[in-house]
Amino acid sequence: MTVDATTSSTAATSTMAANPAGYTARVTKKVLDSDDFMKLLSAQMANQDPLKPMEDTAFIAQMTSFSSLAQMNQLTKDFTIMRSNQAVTAANAFIGRNVTVNVKADGSETATGTVTGVDITGDEPKLHVNGTTYPLSSVVRIETGIVAAPGTVTVPDTSVISTL
Repeated sequence: MTVDATTSSTAATSTMAANPAGYTARVTKKVLDSDDFMKLLSAQMANQDPLKPMEDTAFIAQMTSFSSLAQMNQLTKDFTIMRSNQAVTAANAFIGRNVTVNVKADGSETATGTVTGVDITGDEPKLHVNGTTYPLSSVVRIETGIVAAPGTVTVPDTSVISTL
């Protein structure tokens, strides 16, 4: 039976018992972590030729590569969080504004109303318009004022109330 770095020994053993023909079992991991790196490094050091040990430059290069990979993974997570927070901030900016949203994905039907709230559960913020929830990506028009009557827009007063 063949076992490689991505094969789980438990899975290989159970496959061998369930499959006496000895087919190879392979369980792949999606992401290598620091534990995997340390296992590979210790296996490499344990199995190296004692007359020709691993050079320190190769070891440093491997450590640097793994460190870069770990930092890139963290950066990807941070960007995902930042993008999510930015979407929530954008959705909050719609509260109190009159918007037109696509009701159907093809844009054949729209709805217009004032955004009364934001739902941030799920992958994308959703706007509450006329008692219905629409994804932020369905917004096709934003009006700066609050619509008082069809065809009439009331612009909020932006004058200074007092100065300090």
